[in-house]
Amino acid sequence: MYHHNPSKSINPELCVILQKADYHLSKECIGLDDESVMPLTSIFSRISFDDETGDDHYVPLVKLDFNKPLHAQNKDVMSEWDLVQKYEDILIKFEKEFENLENNDLETVLAILKKYTSTIPASTHYSKSDISLYDHLKTTLAISNCRYLFSKEENLTKSDDEEVYRVINGELSGISDVLYDIQTCDNNMVKRLRGRSLYLNLLTEAVASRIIFDLNLDSSNIIYCSGGRFIIIAPNIKKTEEIINKISLFEEFGADLFLNIVSKPACGDELGEFDKVLSRLNLLSDENRKHKFTNQINELITKNNSNSLSEFDESKIGDVAANAKYLIKYICDEKITNSLFYSKLNIGYIFKKDKKGIDSIICENKDIQFTVYKLNDTDFLDIDIVSNNVSFDFKVMGNSVPNIDGKPLFLNHLAKLADGADKIGVVKIDADNLDLIFSKGLGEGAKSISRISSLSFYIDLYLSGRVNQVASRFNFATEQPKDIESEIIELEFNDLDKKTIFKPKGKLPKGEGVSSIYVIYSGEDDLLAVGPYDDVIKFALEFRNKFKKWATNNDLINLSAGIVIVKPEFSIGKAAIMADRELKISKSSGKNKITMFNEPLSWEEFEKIFDF
Repeated sequence: MYHHNPSKSINPELCVILQKADYHLSKECIGLDDESVMPLTSIFSRISFDDETGDDHYVPLVKLDFNKPLHAQNKDVMSEWDLVQKYEDILIKFEKEFENLENNDLETVLAILKKYTSTIPASTHYSKSDISLYDHLKTTLAISNCRYLFSKEENLTKSDDEEVYRVINGELSGISDVLYDIQTCDNNMVKRLRGRSLYLNLLTEAVASRIIFDLNLDSSNIIYCSGGRFIIIAPNIKKTEEIINKISLFEEFGADLFLNIVSKPACGDELGEFDKVLSRLNLLSDENRKHKFTNQINELITKNNSNSLSEFDESKIGDVAANAKYLIKYICDEKITNSLFYSKLNIGYIFKKDKKGIDSIICENKDIQFTVYKLNDTDFLDIDIVSNNVSFDFKVMGNSVPNIDGKPLFLNHLAKLADGADKIGVVKIDADNLDLIFSKGLGEGAKSISRISSLSFYIDLYLSGRVNQVASRFNFATEQPKDIESEIIELEFNDLDKKTIFKPKGKLPKGEGVSSIYVIYSGEDDLLAVGPYDDVIKFALEFRNKFKKWATNNDLINLSAGIVIVKPEFSIGKAAIMADRELKISKSSGKNKITMFNEPLSWEEFEKIFDF
């Protein structure tokens, strides 16, 4: 399309819309023109509260692969890269996969772009191009969608101060109260907590999906969706407000859970200062939260004692999601068998451990629209289906669950894996000062919608996408490892089945063994995990150290954590609350700390003390 010269296009009106969207984002370029070809500058390099950034780091020019490192490198390492050759290599791979694409719908195309252009700068000739080509293309499409739909109902001008857009902020308030309210102490405790966490996280995604579906938008308009919160850019038309007002709260967990949706009109100029838009939305959200019990648009759950998500359902969700390889989303008026279904949204999800049967689900329901996500794997076009009712994508999800032949381990099993006392550790980790980083860390004039989207993407990519890789480093074997001294441990399950496992004294070869870390949830800015107490301690240290490397060792980007050690029969809900209290001690003690036994320590002090 000729968006730089719309008059030459066969669709000049659409090109004008695209041209204006691209113009809104052209102001985000930073740095002088450089004749040499440059890689993507890590957005973490520019985080600063005083406009004095550290040394630039550069993202390796590769396709997204969650099994390979993607840490940004310094200038000395980058100078050794043959960038021209790397650009040619990635282009060849992109073209080959795109040419073989049989389902060339928009969502699948966006997924391919995400895979191949997330590490390419939007402009290769700017000295500090910290916005990926994918984020630029995705945001340009989102803005164009809004302008097109706005033009169908209103007089669209070329003015930058015309409020063409409506930014929507949605969040589930009260998640912690609902999530940790599991009082029983049985072998299904951790599965129930994991299942409830997934239910709430997918509920947020389902609400966002319902909004864009009803507005005839696509996933590019979801700027952010993780950890119980979403941000959507939509057209500022009457239908948008009607859809927001129509979204009602669910009746699963009584008055503790509150779906808090606020929105605000925005013009093109404000997209370049998107942090200010988000700040105003946060104020509206805070005010709305105060008055949730008097809200008149049915955003309050009315059944105080209802709990339609039964213990069976919670355990089942946690069970089927354990180490799942695929997630299928569908939009339909009726529930498909063996799916998690949000009836008020008419959106459901199906977890699959392999691709067997996926083609049958799609082909037997031609009137239903599906999206098939490959979990934690960017090789997502591995299902041979050619149909107009399915899109393909990939998604990161912390879903490490200790299991033997698909049978999840109980907490008492994890305790037996611990050195010394048979106890488990529960860790909660949270990113520090994220609100401040988003509002002030990017510097004046650099807080555009694309840049904020890019920062969100790379933070979530680590917290959700890398957690499984870190967890896999702490493991046990189901067969006697060769040349590695191991402790033999007998485990007994409810069905009287017994399993023999081996706890290695040293490191297993990479890719071997079964993780001992159970990731209950991860994403947005925090995570909760449980496992043998000694492995949890080492996991917390490893996760933090790798995060610092991911974030270019920027002094302003840190994690805080809290750990508790309990007996395996202790309530996992109460243990999670206790870990959260330890985390709050870390936060109140200056942040960038880890607390255990009510004693906050710097990460370096903690590592010296607990150097197993």
